[in-house]
Amino acid sequence: MRNEIRFLKYPGTKITLIKDIQKEFVNSGKKRFIDVFGGSGSVSLNINAEEIIYNDIDSDLVSIFKAVKLHPEEFYSEMCVMTDSESDFAAYGSHPVNWKNKKVRDAGILFYNFTTGFGGKGETYSTRERGAYQYTVKIMQSYSKIAKKIKEFNIENLDFREIIAKYDDYDSFFYIDPPYPGRNWYNFSFSIDDMKDLKKVLNKIKGIYLMNFNSEDPIPKEIFGNPQYTIKYENQNAIPDQEYRYYAYYTNSKKKST
Repeated sequence: MRNEIRFLKYPGTKITLIKDIQKEFVNSGKKRFIDVFGGSGSVSLNINAEEIIYNDIDSDLVSIFKAVKLHPEEFYSEMCVMTDSESDFAAYGSHPVNWKNKKVRDAGILFYNFTTGFGGKGETYSTRERGAYQYTVKIMQSYSKIAKKIKEFNIENLDFREIIAKYDDYDSFFYIDPPYPGRNWYNFSFSIDDMKDLKKVLNKIKGIYLMNFNSEDPIPKEIFGNPQYTIKYENQNAIPDQEYRYYAYYTNSKKKST
């Protein structure tokens, strides 16, 4: 049975890929793991590494992780009040706990918004209120594990060009899961020009990188060429007639997975 840590609801979470990402990281022999497009934190929270850098350009996401890292007890108390009852949960968005620490209060509101609206994008991903409440209660049950792991993170709020430049050396492993181009799921969209810039950056990188895309997406293949390999995963999104999803992997490692 899998026991992955889950925290934030966010588009594109890669929980099902963790085992293969960890395998590539171990094979690389590197010590530092940089989650370039950290998003929900699902990868950073489930990777075993001596040093983990969680990064995202979205300051809203980063503020939640910083609140847990720096003020774990206060954030837990905020969530306890949030989940005291379903009615309290429903009202929380307009009546959060008035903590002296405004950053914790604001992070609680952001967590609530991500959970109930899947990244604040309710028009794209709707979440039933009861389901959001139950999800948050479940997160609370594993909060100690979440907080312990996030405490180990170095947390950055940088563009991908900046984070790679800052940490690029021969002891770094970069996990790269870019936002889907053309989608309105994110506060910071990713363009074709960004993809082309990413290719230029990766062509010069000193460390090892592992990058993945949905294999059905034609844009990555147009820009990066054929992937080094593709892996089939059981589809957990309950899409009819789509039992599996296929992910294409790109890497500059000489050791390829099979």
